[in-house]
Amino acid sequence: MGNRSVPVDTILPHVYYEDVVAALAWLTEAFGFVEHYRYGDPERPRGAQMRAGDAYLMVAEARPGRGSPDALGVSTQSLTVFVDDVDAHHDRAVAAGAR
Repeated sequence: MGNRSVPVDTILPHVYYEDVVAALAWLTEAFGFVEHYRYGDPERPRGAQMRAGDAYLMVAEARPGRGSPDALGVSTQSLTVFVDDVDAHHDRAVAAGAR
């Protein structure tokens, strides 16, 4: 039986945020990710899968042992995303507050 959650031929990075709901909204606005599936309470999910094209991303709630960069004060993760129009992607991200 295959994985029905996400494709098995892609890497699924897990990125930790203090506020999953806010992260989902920001990732959608800034980078065009689309929510695929939520885990836990629909109003206060502990995690969610998002996708941009064929790429998937797991957004998860920060908790002991899995801190967010904001809470830890250091970079804890890095992603490379390939896009068709880097200038448009950059402009959208900056407009949404990305640095």
